[in-house]
Amino acid sequence: MSHLQNFKRRATHTLVKAITYTQNGEPSQVLKFKQFSLAPPKPNELGLKFKLSTLNTIQGRYPWKPEIRKDLVEGEQFYICGNEGLAEVVSLGAHLDPKHWKIGDWVLMVCTLPEKKKSYCVGKPQLGTWQSHTNLSVDDVVKLPRSKHLTETQAATMSVNMSTAYRMLKDYLPRPASPDTWIIQNGANSSVGQYLLQLCKAWNLGCIGLIRDRPNVEELKAYLTSLGSENKTSILTYEELAERPKRPQCGAISLGLNCVSGNAETVGMMKWMSQGSRLITYGGMSMKPLVVPTSLLIFRDLKLEGFMLTTWRMKADPSQYSNMLQELVGLINQGHLAQLDHTTIVDLNTPQEEQILHETLNQSMTGRSGKKFLFRFI
Repeated sequence: MSHLQNFKRRATHTLVKAITYTQNGEPSQVLKFKQFSLAPPKPNELGLKFKLSTLNTIQGRYPWKPEIRKDLVEGEQFYICGNEGLAEVVSLGAHLDPKHWKIGDWVLMVCTLPEKKKSYCVGKPQLGTWQSHTNLSVDDVVKLPRSKHLTETQAATMSVNMSTAYRMLKDYLPRPASPDTWIIQNGANSSVGQYLLQLCKAWNLGCIGLIRDRPNVEELKAYLTSLGSENKTSILTYEELAERPKRPQCGAISLGLNCVSGNAETVGMMKWMSQGSRLITYGGMSMKPLVVPTSLLIFRDLKLEGFMLTTWRMKADPSQYSNMLQELVGLINQGHLAQLDHTTIVDLNTPQEEQILHETLNQSMTGRSGKKFLFRFI
């Protein structure tokens, strides 16, 4: 074992910066920065430094809460935000095999399955990634394949947005998919939407993408079109969709992907979908209910389902998750999944951290920025 690894095994306490809360509410009111001292990792734990943490779950609208932490600051208990991020191994617990785990390895968070007999996850869907450092069991992370093509930004968003796009196409498209297979999606400028366009190009699928109107809409259309299959990608605003009751000339639209819900954002796209097709809802950014005309259920035999990647990860074998990440890294190596233009790294290693955090949260909650925000703590 090298002197460096011996030193890392004897690591001392680390000063941690974290974004915490004690109750649900408006993020600007309940989220607080906190600093505390972190002990070295236990024998079967990894000492981790978060390189990038993704702004994803806020306002408590998801069915899982992170574990309340009572062990970090004497006399205090709080939650640490965040369920997605990229961490680097900086120290190893005494019982870990240095041949498998290396200082500098990149890892993502996973949902563990401690009891193999159970068909659901009893692990930790939200491990608290909005912090500079943490210690986690090796069962709570998965190691990413090393690749010179994989950027920190891609790795940090891979476990949710990129994986969500991948799983929905893999799991819900009719098989075998043909070059005449098309999908339709709203929120096409979202992170998931952009990955869907790139995967459609990689797998020779057509895609109709829907977006909100905005001052730079033609520029956005051109960018999104460039991500998709050549001559098989159409980007429209919801207003343009309403003005075109008949769908454009294309193959059968066998899959609809909805992250917006609401009336104008979904009814039009459902009318363009083929007989017996499936509408998968994976978000509700409009904060409005999903409206479905009865005729589409009766005469079009439209099937409605919901999807959440965390649920898939709860039920999937850990090897399935690892294999998916390897396939995604392979697609990146082949040039099929490019880094998104609309990703913004927010530096929180500054005296103005509170102000920057609140400004970023407010911007993200409008749903109109089209940006994916990543926090860097150190």
